[in-house]
Amino acid sequence: MSPVLAMMLFSAYVADHPFAWNMQSEASTLTFTANYDGGGFSGRFDEFDVALLLDPDDLGSASLTVTIDATSINTDNEERDETLATDEWFSFSEHPEAIYQATGFELLSTGGWAATGSLTLKGITQPVRIDFGWEQQAGGDLSVTGRARMTGDAEVDRSDFAIGEGDWADPSLIGHEVFVEFDLSFSRGSASTAN
Repeated sequence: MSPVLAMMLFSAYVADHPFAWNMQSEASTLTFTANYDGGGFSGRFDEFDVALLLDPDDLGSASLTVTIDATSINTDNEERDETLATDEWFSFSEHPEAIYQATGFELLSTGGWAATGSLTLKGITQPVRIDFGWEQQAGGDLSVTGRARMTGDAEVDRSDFAIGEGDWADPSLIGHEVFVEFDLSFSRGSASTAN
């Protein structure tokens, strides 16, 4: 099954699920940092969608799907963003979306959380783990519509997804490790709408 079809089916499933969380787009961010020529640069994805089922008392039923509009990448540098659109990088013309799906959730001894899943980027699927914190705010219990916040991070090796090919593949120029951070706000309800 293709990632896009899986996302459509999952979104339909969570539409009326009692443990669905609705992402608040205006209060959610998805950012990244990487090394370039001895220094660092950062960026963000302005358009993404999250479908989340999470009952902290039943992690076996938890599911997370993040659909990212890769073309919405923004590093606040027009020339760099145009380069990222090319075939050597994200290849927007062939692969405009990236999808992360996770179903393996666990509560860590540190009090944090982790989820294991897969990231499909530029047509390549690889396992990616995320570590995150989960905070249900006042009214966010199982019986009252409330709010929650998920904050966390992941490390991705860009070479695993053929991001930055040719001359750009040299890690001494641009590091292979990319650090991804997310800060997501939710309310209890149906599946989210696009950011």
